[in-house]
Amino acid sequence: GREETASLGPEVMHKVFEGAGWAAIRTSPRNPDDDIAFIFRSSRFGSVSHAHANNNDFILHVAGTALTTPSGYYIGYGSPHHATWVWHTKSHNCATLSDSSQKMRSFESTGEIVNSFENDDLVYFCGRADASYSHVAERYRRHVLYLKDQKAFVLIDEFVAKSGFPACYQWNIHTEHHVTMSHEDRTFAIDDAYGSNRQPKLLGTMMYPENCYWTLTDGWDPPPAVGVMGKDVPNQHHLKFSTGSLIEKVNLPVILRAEWAENPACEFEWRREEQANTAFLPNAEISVFTDGEELAKAMVKGCPYTINDNGIARTT
Repeated sequence: GREETASLGPEVMHKVFEGAGWAAIRTSPRNPDDDIAFIFRSSRFGSVSHAHANNNDFILHVAGTALTTPSGYYIGYGSPHHATWVWHTKSHNCATLSDSSQKMRSFESTGEIVNSFENDDLVYFCGRADASYSHVAERYRRHVLYLKDQKAFVLIDEFVAKSGFPACYQWNIHTEHHVTMSHEDRTFAIDDAYGSNRQPKLLGTMMYPENCYWTLTDGWDPPPAVGVMGKDVPNQHHLKFSTGSLIEKVNLPVILRAEWAENPACEFEWRREEQANTAFLPNAEISVFTDGEELAKAMVKGCPYTINDNGIARTT
């Protein structure tokens, strides 16, 4: 992946800081009004000190507005809000398993970012956080695929439960902005709440055809100690997508499409096939398999790719 990225010169959109366990995608950093910024963490340093149990977490800005961020507030290190909300995986844009966190306050709660790749059409990397969930799962990985022309992310979560311990798989996202969702369509939208003239918006679709449901809540459990900082803190909204039953494994594809001002979100639809769920976008098609060594295949602007444990590769 490094040789491929290096060949792009100044047009590179992503950077992985392997030692620290951070990655970033910036589509137009010199023009923030038209920039998409995606920040991702999967770190080997554990969930100790000022770190949280949030490997494979992400933050997403659209046209200068932070539409998704981790939630909660730093109000007293180790306070009830800080210790049982902010440190917990549930307060981040991460997966929880039947409300169980990643390992908290643990040097063993580690992750890594691997297999980064970029060319003129896409960016790819993978966050491996198996160790963070090893008390409740055998495997948890989040694959990140950004399609440049489509201004769309394909996030693929891989979960395998520990033998004999199925779980409700929960996909969490947090924001200060307006949230709407559709149970029937398995979609959500986050709209700017502050009236930016760029009108940023994020459209999400969960490509999960089985029984499932949304939960949307406000505030925190427990709340921060209002007044410690000298003023009340802004409210936050928490959207959680849950499988409707206990499952032993899943490959969950999530499509995130950005929209702002004169840049409408790209068209999108998906369908369930016999052994895969397939997304259709302009000049791009991605199939995520329900089982097998090959996780996904993609066709982007006529070029075929496969995604597996070794990363993404062009095929012939």
